[in-house]
Amino acid sequence: MPQDVEADTSPFTVDRTLSVPLNVQLRGQIEYGIACGELPPGARLPSVRDLVAQTGVAHVTVAHVYKDLAARGLIVTLAGRGTFVADPSSQGAVQDVAALRGPLNDALMQAAREGIEPERVVALLQAMIARGHTARDTGVQVVLVGVLDIATRAYAQELQALLRPEDRVKACTFTQLAQPGLVQEVRSADIVLTLGHRLAEARALLPGLDILPVRVTVSFETRGSSPPSHQTRVWPSSPRSTTSSRRS
Repeated sequence: MPQDVEADTSPFTVDRTLSVPLNVQLRGQIEYGIACGELPPGARLPSVRDLVAQTGVAHVTVAHVYKDLAARGLIVTLAGRGTFVADPSSQGAVQDVAALRGPLNDALMQAAREGIEPERVVALLQAMIARGHTARDTGVQVVLVGVLDIATRAYAQELQALLRPEDRVKACTFTQLAQPGLVQEVRSADIVLTLGHRLAEARALLPGLDILPVRVTVSFETRGSSPPSHQTRVWPSSPRSTTSSRRS
């Protein structure tokens, strides 16, 4: 039976400006704390109600996070006592996560030195994860859904330049989504992106599809001018964050 151990950790928080789902952020913090020893075996975790108050995350989301962690043997809930970090003997797989702390920290420090925002690091990691589920010689298939054909193709070209040669970025507009054949092609892509302020419209046209939002700054090229020092910028965004696009 778990002993009530006081954990040396800060309150859990979530960042709604990131494109990472809140349940993934919360689950990751708890799993990381267990792997790194910040949440030792027997440490009491906040109740679902307390964690909801602490983070502002919906009750059902927190409950699902705890249920998932319990199913993986990382935590245990005892009736009348609370929720605790499980015994180390049931955590075998999660201990390997601690080994990632150094490399991930190095990657974040390098990104900071080069002026790369954390949101772009998250987007890159998500793309790499998706890539891991595809054959290396076929690459990742990305579809960018935009409004104007010329501007959307310009954004797609910039994204293409950031990926491997075998990865492919296809541009299409909301108007073109009226074509049944194209809808099927979009649904078969590994990653589908759209402008943050058109996310609801894209999800309505493609129900059940996981679509990620991006924030864009329109370049001089898409305005009809072409100073070589200005390029289209595409940034990962969040459905909960305010999306802005400078348009002509």
